[in-house]
Amino acid sequence: MIAGAQYIDGKVCCRCKIWKSIDHFHKIYRRGRNEIRSHCIECNRLADKERSKYNKEKIEAKNHSYYLKNKEKENERCNKWKKDHPQNGRKNAKLFRERHPDKKKMWDRRWSQNNPVRTLLNGHTRRARKKENGGIITKKEWEELLEKYNYTCLSCGRTDVKLTLDHVVPIFLGGENLIKNAQPLCKSCNSKKHTKIIDYRKEFAI
Repeated sequence: MIAGAQYIDGKVCCRCKIWKSIDHFHKIYRRGRNEIRSHCIECNRLADKERSKYNKEKIEAKNHSYYLKNKEKENERCNKWKKDHPQNGRKNAKLFRERHPDKKKMWDRRWSQNNPVRTLLNGHTRRARKKENGGIITKKEWEELLEKYNYTCLSCGRTDVKLTLDHVVPIFLGGENLIKNAQPLCKSCNSKKHTKIIDYRKEFAI
């Protein structure tokens, strides 16, 4: 029994008017003693959902503000929950994609714009997985390769152009998606090479 509560086994919810056991009510601390709410957990959840519908922008702004102030703490909490509930995490992600396809596309587009290198590498990983070639190239490995060759296109020798990752042995021909099979080329040279097997690293003197 909760100290100060007038009900031992349960009570009638003031909203749904249904008698429920005490486990169906939130416990609160009020006026120096422990009590139980007058409405049940289910009714409280429905009321919160209805309230959030009419205060959506205000609640989202408040939640976002809290997240920015407690970013590390919230990320740690989310990662722990995902680790403890892997099946639930995948299930919730799938439900979100099905219910909010437009929002998911918008977030994916925004992420791609803010993370162009990761987007490029993820694309190569996906292609290699489809061909069952295997292999992953990390952002750190790619940056180290660019630094090794002084951010130079190994085909034309230019340093004033944006470089793309080229597979010496193309994934299309069975090449692995590993850094040992990668070389930096500008977009134009990469397109000219197409699916040919050419190792420009041998011709480039470091």
